[in-house]
Amino acid sequence: MTGLHWPPRRGGEKCIIGMVHLKPLPGGPLAATPLPDVIAQAVRDAKALEAGGADAVLVQNRGDRAFAANDAPPDVVAAMGAVVHEVVPAVGLPVGVHVLRNDTAASIAIAHVAGAHFARAAVLTGVSPSAQGTLTGMPHDLLRYRRALGAERILLLADVATMHNIRSLEEVGEAASDAVFFGAADAVIVAHRDEHEALALPRAAAERVTVPILLGGYVTRDNLPRLLAHADGAIVGEAFEHRAREAGVDVERVRAFMARVRVG
Repeated sequence: MTGLHWPPRRGGEKCIIGMVHLKPLPGGPLAATPLPDVIAQAVRDAKALEAGGADAVLVQNRGDRAFAANDAPPDVVAAMGAVVHEVVPAVGLPVGVHVLRNDTAASIAIAHVAGAHFARAAVLTGVSPSAQGTLTGMPHDLLRYRRALGAERILLLADVATMHNIRSLEEVGEAASDAVFFGAADAVIVAHRDEHEALALPRAAAERVTVPILLGGYVTRDNLPRLLAHADGAIVGEAFEHRAREAGVDVERVRAFMARVRVG
């Protein structure tokens, strides 16, 4: 692996994780692309992120949209596994998995089997309402499962306040503490559409935990100097993509973004 700033470190160099947003997977209600073509696009996007200077990549089935709340159907897990299995050897960066909407056990299993390095949890502890239904964190079951697989090397990045789960600052601190204490999170993720709130969230989380704080959305080339000043890194998707999202990652956008990160 050549991710120079991996894993994320509290107070260290900023770690930028680029999203590989998959097209709708076969078996889903929006499926229109054969799996080999989904895989090919994912590999192209991952290579573009690497060429542009990102520190890691995160594979996510965003194109499905009609997600199961907590337990993804077997066809989704199988397809995601096939994709990640091809992405990992295609790049020299750490690779992560996020099976939407909140199947963290599947994310860990895929990462472990495919040789990836981390998993993102939408809800690691507690519960949260969502458009797909109630998302439920089951840290006891999840951590026992990870141990049973022998997959303790798979890092857990936990959302505690994101674009889909808005909390008060006090709740953000509590959620971050729970994710680390009860869920063994290796980093926590915060995000907010409003920049004023987005600036406050990392500070609220940092008061309660010592793990790295990552921004989980709404980071652009324009606002990144302000937002990254209060966080240890960011997960970036749309800011790295062509204006026509279906075209995938634009390596020049990645390069321009990363140049601002490293200057800052």
